[in-house]
Amino acid sequence: MNAFYSTLRYFLAAAVLMAVFCTNDRLTGGGTIETTNGLVAGKVIYPGGAPAAKSVVKLIPNRFNPFTDTTAVLVDTSDDSGAYVFSGVSYGVYTVQSVQSVKRTRAIAFGLTVTQDPLSVTSMTLKIPGAVKVMLPGGARGESAYVYVPSSEIGSRVSVTGDSVIMDSVPAGVLPSVNFAPTTDTPSTVIRYDVQARSGDTTTIQNPSWRYARSIALNTTSSGADVAGAVFGFPALIRLTRNNFDFSQAQAGGGDIRFTKSDNSQLPYEIELWDGPAGLADVWVKVDTVHGNDSDQSITMYWGAPTSSASALSNGAAVFDTTQGFQAVLHMNQSAGGKVVDATANHYDGALIGATVIAANGPLGNAGNFTGTSGNIQLTGTAYSKLDFPQYGTYSIGAWVNVDSLFMGDQHLVGKGGLQYSLRAKGSMSSPAAMFSYEEYVMTPLKGLDRRLSPITLAAWKYIVAVRNGTNAYLYVDGLCTDSSGIFYGDNNTSNARDSSGDVTIGGLIGGGLHCNGSIDEVRIMSVPLSADFVKLCYMNQRSDDKLMIFK
Repeated sequence: MNAFYSTLRYFLAAAVLMAVFCTNDRLTGGGTIETTNGLVAGKVIYPGGAPAAKSVVKLIPNRFNPFTDTTAVLVDTSDDSGAYVFSGVSYGVYTVQSVQSVKRTRAIAFGLTVTQDPLSVTSMTLKIPGAVKVMLPGGARGESAYVYVPSSEIGSRVSVTGDSVIMDSVPAGVLPSVNFAPTTDTPSTVIRYDVQARSGDTTTIQNPSWRYARSIALNTTSSGADVAGAVFGFPALIRLTRNNFDFSQAQAGGGDIRFTKSDNSQLPYEIELWDGPAGLADVWVKVDTVHGNDSDQSITMYWGAPTSSASALSNGAAVFDTTQGFQAVLHMNQSAGGKVVDATANHYDGALIGATVIAANGPLGNAGNFTGTSGNIQLTGTAYSKLDFPQYGTYSIGAWVNVDSLFMGDQHLVGKGGLQYSLRAKGSMSSPAAMFSYEEYVMTPLKGLDRRLSPITLAAWKYIVAVRNGTNAYLYVDGLCTDSSGIFYGDNNTSNARDSSGDVTIGGLIGGGLHCNGSIDEVRIMSVPLSADFVKLCYMNQRSDDKLMIFK
């Protein structure tokens, strides 16, 4: 049959339908609207666009269950141009499912609404089918148990042994849900929504108590974070918004979310922010290894489990592990007790001293806002602690910083003061002026300040990281090393000596002085020297246009 006859076939069906409408006035004898004169037409094609003749095409009613329903499924065979037509269809929602009789390639389209107007279905491309392996819920056994895809003929019986079942010959595409029923006499329950079936591949549904899952790729190639080397023990930031996540599907507060790597082992995570009404969440997930120059690595996020089977597992100490060098991590979110909480097991929480306000919108949720005239955040009890590093030791300090304006003198950002170590913003009286500065006070071989410097950009969020590794020191701004050689300033004041007695402060010194005029967020102090790849990956992941995470 050529294209002319195929087109004629479609219009003849439409003409018959219009004639029925006209003669019956679309009313039955009982005065109700006639709902059985719908028309559905479309084509099936091969990849590349060639028509797929002699393909079996089925029109399947919505919510059809292949194991229990006796509802009629309409069947047609495509002509030489790949066209098919169904007429006299009851109004409602349908699925079109097709298979090529010889090549056994398949296609499927869900959610097609039939009304009084003829429905033209977008051409369906037949592809090699895949399979879906379903890990069964606990106790899901029995001779009459089965899994299936509602509104299709896809399904499989469950064996009385084994912990999984495979549905074969599944057309590629997104399956609205995969359901499980223990018997043909009991209602089914959803195991997983929105399952991606892949051509020629097997999709595995893990953790069947969680109704939703999504793959998140970690792209470190040049098109993504552009990091060449592997990074270990990395706290990856996952930002959720209404654009990539439906908050109504998860528990309030995100208590049912989980993350796994490819072998289905769970990854520790910490919820920094979860605001369902606003559609915003910041979640830190510890990835043991982020591969360099790679776009195939991914993790899986799960949500939508019943409250009874999913208690909250948010745990900052597991993500920011002290054994891997994280000694203080302050997201700058405030606890009910008025403290700025340290996410690590050290609990070096920050006390709000003076006029500090935790209210500014930072790059990662809230941020500390400082007026430039008073106030700081003091990490009480850190004077002689894991945050007390020796001269020319090994450590790293990092923070997001937004300096509103400069003074004549310095502004203290993070550290233990001028006689141990600190990050600063240097004003007009400094030499050179208008610079970010990482400073360590040393006593030998010469006494004075060992500095690394970088120009300041005002009124802009900048990611500042200082790394000390013995006599080598590096200052990074927005993931790039800006100074590794430094400048040394000798100190001829005989009364000065390296001093460990002060606590770590943020936004100003203890007792006042060098107050920051701006905002500070995500302060980290580590007892290890971070690699350049680690620093860059942090920046590329945490910047507002995250370059690492890709939601699949």
